[in-house]
Amino acid sequence: MRGINHNCNLCIVEDIGRGISLNAIRKKLDCSKRMMSYYLSTLKRCGFVVKRGYGVWEKVKDYDEKKVQLSEVGRSPSFIKPHKEGAIKNPVIRTHGLCFKLWIPRLKRWADRQGFLSSRGFDTAVVNKSGVRAMYKGYIVHLFPNSILVYGVSDFYGRSAGVGVGKCVKEFFRIIHGLERLMGTSFRRGKVHKFKVFRGHSGNVSNELAKAYLDSGHGKYVGFDRGSAWLQIDGSLSKDGSFELKELETIEPESFERDMDQVIMPFMNFLRNEKDFDFKQFVKSTYLMAQNQIAQMENIKKHYEVLDQIGKQVGRVAEELKLRDKPKKFGQLKIQDF
Repeated sequence: MRGINHNCNLCIVEDIGRGISLNAIRKKLDCSKRMMSYYLSTLKRCGFVVKRGYGVWEKVKDYDEKKVQLSEVGRSPSFIKPHKEGAIKNPVIRTHGLCFKLWIPRLKRWADRQGFLSSRGFDTAVVNKSGVRAMYKGYIVHLFPNSILVYGVSDFYGRSAGVGVGKCVKEFFRIIHGLERLMGTSFRRGKVHKFKVFRGHSGNVSNELAKAYLDSGHGKYVGFDRGSAWLQIDGSLSKDGSFELKELETIEPESFERDMDQVIMPFMNFLRNEKDFDFKQFVKSTYLMAQNQIAQMENIKKHYEVLDQIGKQVGRVAEELKLRDKPKKFGQLKIQDF
């Protein structure tokens, strides 16, 4: 079955039953937090484990591989293309643009991967000197000596960013397993596929704040924190062009999933519970605050530039005074020195 490592599932269930912590299990399997979350969601859905608290899980029944396989029937990754804005129930999160890096072991005949793919009818090209670029199952794939990059896995919808990322992970494994079959090899390092997500976005579709902001005539908004872009409001069209997404998106590569599920959605739910809350007034106030902050930053920047120039001039004056006050030999004296 695509995307599922049954040995890992069995190990996780048994170790949870023994009371072993999730961190210890992750280290044992050499598994990322994202991948562990993916396995746990599958095991929870099948009824093998239950969550008792933050980071606390309990085994409730023995692992059954057939039950996992049956649970996956009809759950293969698919693109959801709503035909109108009302077709989506809020809150819905669109996870898109995920990019994956998979570390691979040393492989025989891997140096001839471009020739092999070309002989199978794939259009290939060399990237960054040592990589091979190809299109596979509609995705751009870069095959390097020690890793494989898969770009732009999207668009998947769910009730949370975590659900969307899980669907993207399944799609990623569909691509990787297909490449393994095509090339007659395994990309596993030890017992597992070692990978990470190095880029991605999560957007709350038809977000009330985004709609109020865009309907007020403002363009695309990008929010920064400590110099890094992490949030944006985007009014671009859906994939099939049938409606405006009007998304409030989290876009920071390392934290987009956490920012959506633990920051944005709790905040939006809080606002929804406020009966007399005026979104348009809130957007207007926020926009004015942002404009004031930008103006203040520009003023501060100009002040720093002026202070920098003053500092340089003071430095030059100090150097001239030092030279002027420095004792001179008789041969260096000029008539104005007397």
